[in-house]
Amino acid sequence: MSDSGPLVTPGSGGVVSWSLRRLTRPAPIRGAARLLVHLDRLAELGCAVAREVADGPTRSQATTGVERWLLGCSEPPRTTTCATVATTPTVGAGLRPEAWRGRSGLRPAERAGLSRVGASGSPGRLVVTQDEPVVSDVVAPEPTRPPPGLVDEALSLLIHAAWPLDPDRIHVLQSRLGLDGEGPTACAEAAGATGLSRSVVSKAEQRACELARRVGAPASLSAALRLLGSDIVSVGEAAARLHYAGLTRGVLHPATVLEAATWFGLPATAAMYRLPDGSGLVVPTGRLPAVSRAQRRIRAACHARGIVPFADLVTMAARDRELVGRLVVGDPRMRCLGDEVWLAPDRGRNVVSHSVRRMLAVGPHPVTELQAGVQAAMYGRPQQARPPSVEALAAYVAGQPEYLVRDGVARRRLRVAPEPARTDAAMVAAFRAARTREMTTAQLHDGLAAAGFSRPGFAHLLKTSPILQRVGYGRYRLRAARDAMRSGQ
Repeated sequence: MSDSGPLVTPGSGGVVSWSLRRLTRPAPIRGAARLLVHLDRLAELGCAVAREVADGPTRSQATTGVERWLLGCSEPPRTTTCATVATTPTVGAGLRPEAWRGRSGLRPAERAGLSRVGASGSPGRLVVTQDEPVVSDVVAPEPTRPPPGLVDEALSLLIHAAWPLDPDRIHVLQSRLGLDGEGPTACAEAAGATGLSRSVVSKAEQRACELARRVGAPASLSAALRLLGSDIVSVGEAAARLHYAGLTRGVLHPATVLEAATWFGLPATAAMYRLPDGSGLVVPTGRLPAVSRAQRRIRAACHARGIVPFADLVTMAARDRELVGRLVVGDPRMRCLGDEVWLAPDRGRNVVSHSVRRMLAVGPHPVTELQAGVQAAMYGRPQQARPPSVEALAAYVAGQPEYLVRDGVARRRLRVAPEPARTDAAMVAAFRAARTREMTTAQLHDGLAAAGFSRPGFAHLLKTSPILQRVGYGRYRLRAARDAMRSGQ
């Protein structure tokens, strides 16, 4: 038996008694002061035993797996009774993690300030009289095989075996790994929650990783990694797949599985892809560049075209409808109505935003007229042959901070100053000067020329202007609402 500090775990039928025969001998104890020191140490150790007895029934059930794993990995632990007879404890006979101490672990007696005692009955020796085999001084065997059980159970066994009798480090490693189902936490966050320093947390994790790589990964973890690397799914779907596949006891965050893979030194089969809204996707490592490229293309298409049909995004991005849908839903700036997608707010210089800005700078417009103006501005753009729907355009305008839609009419907000284009301002001035609702092509050409514009390109300008509506051959009128024209907006 080792001469290190004894580790006492009384059983349910054991009777704890103290042996003070060495305390009365003059050889090891010199003076009354030293006797008082030993008595104080015995009192502290007695309190620890009382706490163990009180906590035992509630903690034994959760740690049976630790005992079975350790007992099945190496030689049985050694025990000592009051009669100094070595016996082998039976698995499941009420053992607790406090009955196991790693060779490099902290000893409870040392943390309590007790001196080391040996098996020969040195001062402070605790003797257990028992009715059944009970461990009183156990040196934990080193595990030599992977921890058994499901993923979360195996990880819990690993942490308890790495740091037995140390609830602070056990708790911080469980939080660091995310065994509560919320996912792994950063080292600084886990340290702050438990009051430990970052260096202590880092060393505790390093010790757990060394043990994990020495014993090998459990079969459930390898199966979980294969499952996560099979398809692109959301975090919730991945957790549900792991649970219903019988690989986790409870709901386990997939990031915990990926973090555990690094502890055991396994190659990563998937990665967490964080979306702009804070959620995430579990993406196989081979498809990670394609997902990032698809998200960039979706944003670029919305910036360039304003309102984009969903089918066009699928064609341009990744040819994967499910992936494009997940990326659109996971972006808080993306808006979707039916099969049309846009950005809110839209800061791109595209035909939709430019046309809406030009038309509302002139005055309020019905949403139907906005759609016609956008369609006119799309002349000569084959990639945008179809204009947006009235419903999508109304939602698009309502989602911009400068505009509002009321009773089917879109207008600027009161504090937004109008900034019409120079050509639009010249055509509106020509209509107001003529005091008519319709003008001919020649009259518009004269009004633009009077404003300083050259005549070449007038025909294309009139054809693609969003504020003009052709009402007949060579005749145009403004699209603005009638109340806006009467008020002179």
